[in-house]
Amino acid sequence: MQCRIAALSNEDHRVFVTPAEVRTVKLSELSERSGVPIASIKFYRREGLLPPGRSLRATTADYDEGHLRRLELIRAMTRFGGLPVAAVRDVLAALDEPHSPAEVLGIVDYAMPTDLPEGAASVPDEDGPVWAAELVERMGWDVSEQSPHRAALDERMRALQRLDMDWDIEELLPYAQLAESVARLDATHMQQLGDNVTLAERAVVFSALFGPVLALLRRLAHENQARQRSDTPSGT
Repeated sequence: MQCRIAALSNEDHRVFVTPAEVRTVKLSELSERSGVPIASIKFYRREGLLPPGRSLRATTADYDEGHLRRLELIRAMTRFGGLPVAAVRDVLAALDEPHSPAEVLGIVDYAMPTDLPEGAASVPDEDGPVWAAELVERMGWDVSEQSPHRAALDERMRALQRLDMDWDIEELLPYAQLAESVARLDATHMQQLGDNVTLAERAVVFSALFGPVLALLRRLAHENQARQRSDTPSGT
């Protein structure tokens, strides 16, 4: 049963309205239901991340399930995806425009943090190798020259090089091929999504949250490989 939330002028209360009943709840309960701290809810409203409710009269606004879903989405992107507020704002703006799920997924990918120092993406190392450019060419990928992930890849490969892990492009290619297989699975999965949550919103959640899932799967596989190669019994 769909529920509406009427926001009172008093910051400490909200009203959940259903066809069967009307009950008043404190903002603390709204925070508990959405999983978002009270201070964060107020901050998101000030920053324009959470849209205003439909005004009913001077002191009352009407909120629907979309606002609760938006709070959950913001929380997922900030807490699990690690996106800064500015990036979250860009992603949410994309959701409000008529973009396709594939376009939104690209926007989210560009918004994801690369952990590079500010400005590093625009100042490549002229003297060092450029792994990303050669890798993209060898793989036959269609990737923008402005992709922040090109500079991020080069920086991380340089970091490995400084630690005497000097991989050449041939050693990197098998990992790129695995990444392509994962990306193909991602695209297939996105095309199959069709529930009441829009595909575009699912693209945001999928991109922000599934990357860490892949990292965890890899760590589990690493442990499995270590145990198999050392013949260590599991559970110890």
